[in-house]
Amino acid sequence: DAMQARVPVVASEAGSIPEVAGDAAVLVPTDDPTALAEALQYVLDDDVARTRLVAAGTRRVASFTWEATAASMASLYRRLGGSPT
Repeated sequence: DAMQARVPVVASEAGSIPEVAGDAAVLVPTDDPTALAEALQYVLDDDVARTRLVAAGTRRVASFTWEATAASMASLYRRLGGSPT
């Protein structure tokens, strides 16, 4: 949602977030509040980094469409021998 709204993203390294965020976020360890604070300060203070993150987020969000999801799922079903409906 933040990427869609053209907001720079600082996120946790937990779960699938790194895979989803790619290079469009500053990732921090889940249990490190100091790293979180530093990352937030970095994004607030560094205009170049903020601009890069917003641009990367815009590109990243464009890859998550319903059409791409449907095509990916249909391909997976075909590879597994199923028949997409």
